[in-house]
Amino acid sequence: MEIEFLQKECPELFNCSSLLYVGAWPQKWTSFLDLFELGSWKGSCSVLELHPDNAQALRDMNAFPVIEGDLKDIEQLVGEKSFDVIFWEDGPEHIHEKDFDSVIPQMQRVAKKYIIMEAPEGIRDHDPHTPNLLDRQYTGIEKDTFDKYGIDSFLVGSPKHPEGWHRVVSIGTIEE
Repeated sequence: MEIEFLQKECPELFNCSSLLYVGAWPQKWTSFLDLFELGSWKGSCSVLELHPDNAQALRDMNAFPVIEGDLKDIEQLVGEKSFDVIFWEDGPEHIHEKDFDSVIPQMQRVAKKYIIMEAPEGIRDHDPHTPNLLDRQYTGIEKDTFDKYGIDSFLVGSPKHPEGWHRVVSIGTIEE
């Protein structure tokens, strides 16, 4: 995700003090930190991770609090208005579309300012060699997937990408 895009669409993002990164995995964490260091992120960060091996690997890094659990239980796990920002990168496609009706409203109650979600557009083939069976894609994310929740979405990237795909970035602003 491009830093300039986030700065344009979420102008107050880098003034926020707390972030919950949903679905972080150790290999992705470095690129995420680079993104937020480039944007001068100064707030705290916690991680919500479902896969036990990933949660343990993240704990072993000793860099931030790790909450092991399912996003479907986010309110029970962290409480209302717990984080300024919920950042869910490469994750919405991994749950069934019907589950958005409970997950998205919970996220809207937990976040104080922004919900930022990012996923590949459409359906992608599952890598049969991945050890993480939770990594299976159940939902094709399109630009209008989150419209009914009042969340704006944008197509970013380019079909000229080596794999020929766009990303859907969805940004929900929480009204106080």
